[in-house]
Amino acid sequence: MEVKELWHSNKIDVNFSCDDVWGLGEYTIDFKTDLNLYARKDNPETNFETNTGSLGTMFSVGNNSNVIWDFYSYFSVPTGYKENKMKLEYPVDAIITWVSEPQDPSINRLSMCDNSTPGLLIIPVNTISTTPDGFWKFKARTPNYCKDINIFRNTTITPSFTEWIQSNKFMSGDYINITAKISNPAIVSEYINQTKVILQIRFPNGTLWSDKKQIRFPDINGYINFTPLHIPIHPPNYEVGEYEVIITWNNSYSKFGLNETGIIYKKFTVTHKSLLIPDQVYYEDIFEGDIINLKVSFNDKEDYTAIRDAKIYLDNFSGGRQFFSEISPGYYFLECLCD
Repeated sequence: MEVKELWHSNKIDVNFSCDDVWGLGEYTIDFKTDLNLYARKDNPETNFETNTGSLGTMFSVGNNSNVIWDFYSYFSVPTGYKENKMKLEYPVDAIITWVSEPQDPSINRLSMCDNSTPGLLIIPVNTISTTPDGFWKFKARTPNYCKDINIFRNTTITPSFTEWIQSNKFMSGDYINITAKISNPAIVSEYINQTKVILQIRFPNGTLWSDKKQIRFPDINGYINFTPLHIPIHPPNYEVGEYEVIITWNNSYSKFGLNETGIIYKKFTVTHKSLLIPDQVYYEDIFEGDIINLKVSFNDKEDYTAIRDAKIYLDNFSGGRQFFSEISPGYYFLECLCD
């Protein structure tokens, strides 16, 4: 008799027959039993470090790059048991790229595992290690779900819905309009419009424009239209240079667990009106071969901030180009030969 089913506490009825003949009296029947007791443990938690208090997963992602996940799973075989296999279930958009046992974490054992079913990795623990207890290391790759970002500049003073042109160059006083697209495959399509997309803008000095942060729900196709922003024409937040639009998304902003995520960013420049003022506006009694010293100041027209590291030049009468040197913040000098 062989019983193949999960262990249970109910009695098992057995019928048997015998054609032996014996005399009246007592007799004994012996049964030989081989009992294999299987145990299963489900552990839904992962760790980002090799200690049980580090619940979670570590990931990294950059602009237009895949998301790279690093995590550990603690494994311990109960006393008196031996391990046969371990199963790892994960989102079907993930690709497992690394598996290693605690005793030798520098060797990738993925080729010994079965990952033929999307979202399921079967690890033959007894083949890989005779002492499997400890933190098993895993790495995975998932798509970057932030797929596109577009930046528009107004074409009228007070733009309506259609009065925009795609651009990455702005003047102070312009309006900036930003749209984005989140990838919408089947794994997230049922709830993507319940998740949230975050817009942030980084100043040229590296700080975030905190009061312009926006959080929006994408539509059912993953598209987002943010509220247009007005670029200031005077302080505060009046800064010239290269800005950065940053879009982030992941499904942990909603009631769903973080399994998918992404980031995308794009740069744009803001230019201010300026004043270039010479120290001397008129020169006289100059002869060929004379040298004159030209000095100019270069400042922001609105707040008169010195404009530093600018390229200021003149084209001389012989067709050459001569560049000024900055001798102090926003103050430039050129020794010019009149030929």
